[in-house]
Amino acid sequence: GITLSIAAFMTFSTSYEILFFVILTGYCIFKKPEKAKGMIISLFAAGAVVLIFYLTLYLLTGYDVLAALEEARNKDLTNYRPAFYSLKDYFYSRTSNFIGYLSFMGFASSGIFCFYLSKKIRKLKCGNTLLRSVIYVAIITMFEMNLGGLYNYETGRIWIYLSPLFLSPIAETLEIASDSTGINYFDVQLLSLNFIQTLIAEILLFTFW
Repeated sequence: GITLSIAAFMTFSTSYEILFFVILTGYCIFKKPEKAKGMIISLFAAGAVVLIFYLTLYLLTGYDVLAALEEARNKDLTNYRPAFYSLKDYFYSRTSNFIGYLSFMGFASSGIFCFYLSKKIRKLKCGNTLLRSVIYVAIITMFEMNLGGLYNYETGRIWIYLSPLFLSPIAETLEIASDSTGINYFDVQLLSLNFIQTLIAEILLFTFW
């Protein structure tokens, strides 16, 4: 709760984490209903910490997190039209969010991530099953937040704190590939491809943008 409260000072995109932990708790309760009570108590305890933190901050300094959130939202809308302004704007902004984030992650990394989600990897029955469950919850949360109109463009910068969630399965996939083939240079190839993409993008942006 304290960590989430502090993170909100840097970006209100941490609201993603709230929905993420709610969905993750629901998933864990579904998998292990006998531990439902403890999980629910933990979730509410974290929420209570956030409320106490910002209530204390408001009483001591007058900082109103809801007013700040509304002001940040209004400022964002001065640069971009609302996601629900029209069907065309909605489709364009929601699609560009994902394309922008996949570009930011690197097309090579994104390809490996999609391969991680494929049946071929699941059939091997190797790797961290808990990590896979967390990744599924993260993807569901991202879809809900994005389709709900919370984010408008610049997702590479705004969603950067989500990178560990999506880079971890990439590292696991590379490890599985290395173990199955006996070749340990997949990581170098991946970094090289991402470097080449970044170099080309920088040249294009500084030359034609």
